[in-house]
Amino acid sequence: MVFDSNIFKGVFIPIVTAFNEHDQLDELLTKHLCDYFSEYPVSGYYVGGSTGECFVQTIEERATYLGMVARNNTDRKTLIAHIGSTALKCHFILAELRKTLGMTQYQLYHPFIMTILKKKYLIFMRKSPK
Repeated sequence: MVFDSNIFKGVFIPIVTAFNEHDQLDELLTKHLCDYFSEYPVSGYYVGGSTGECFVQTIEERATYLGMVARNNTDRKTLIAHIGSTALKCHFILAELRKTLGMTQYQLYHPFIMTILKKKYLIFMRKSPK
């Protein structure tokens, strides 16, 4: 596998998960966030991680939000999907979803379970299409 270091040139920002006043994912606010950040010279978004809310979301909410950002990424910035989870099954679900959404980049490292599951991760990632 050849690593293309050019894909990560520039500034990547974590995009927060947008909720409405009823604690539901908000697609309109997600669109506004994507539109707002498209005005700035950022290279891409880190979706579903770094801001902490992924650990209190269901797998369905996380999957839905990855889809919302992908749909609203109208200027086609590079998207990095955070697929880290304490549940191995969730990693696999989000890994497959990010491929269908066209998200070629992902982050799955989760420090407190990585050593336990390292072998399974390596096998899965070798099988995962580039």
